[in-house]
Amino acid sequence: MKTIFTILFAILFAIAGSAALAQSKNNIFVDIGVNVRGISATYDRKLSKHFEMGAGINTYYFNDQHDVKSHSALYVDARPYWAKRKSMFFMFVDIGAVYNAGPMHDSVTRAPVTFASNLGCGYHYRINKRGMGPYVSLGLYGCTERFHTSKAIFANTKAQDYSLYEFDAILSLGFKF
Repeated sequence: MKTIFTILFAILFAIAGSAALAQSKNNIFVDIGVNVRGISATYDRKLSKHFEMGAGINTYYFNDQHDVKSHSALYVDARPYWAKRKSMFFMFVDIGAVYNAGPMHDSVTRAPVTFASNLGCGYHYRINKRGMGPYVSLGLYGCTERFHTSKAIFANTKAQDYSLYEFDAILSLGFKF
C-alpha cells in the first residue's frame, strides 16, 4: 500500500511540475484557521480553464484532551474552480507528508513523518482584474499517526504497534494573491 502511494505521489508531482512550467498564470493562497490555530500557504499554477495545481505548506495546532499536538504538512495541491465575474467557487485536494510533533507519554513513541490529506471547498471574491481578493474555505484536514507502545495493554499481550487516521474540520479565512 505504501508503494502505491509513493508511485501515485511521484506521478502526480511529475505531471504538476512539467505542466506548470508551460503556463504563465500563478496564484498564491494564504489563510489562517478560525476554529483551529494555524496557517496555510499554497502556490498554484493554472493548467486549464478550470484547474490549478501546485504545492503548499501548512501548520496547525490541535488541542487534544491531554496535550497540544502540532501537524506541519508539505503537500501537492489540486484545485478545480468555477469563476463567474467577481466570484469563484473552488475545491481543493491535497496529498503529502506531515511532521507530527507534541508531547507523548514515556511508554509511547510516535512516527515523526506520516501521510497527510486534505479535502475541502471555498468561496473567493475578486477585488481586482488580476484576481486578488479574500476567500473563506472549509476543509477536512487529516493525517495518519503511527504509534509504538512498549507497555502491554493486557496481561497476556506484548508491545504493540498501531496507527490511526485523525481528521478535523477547519474553517479558514484567507487572501488570494
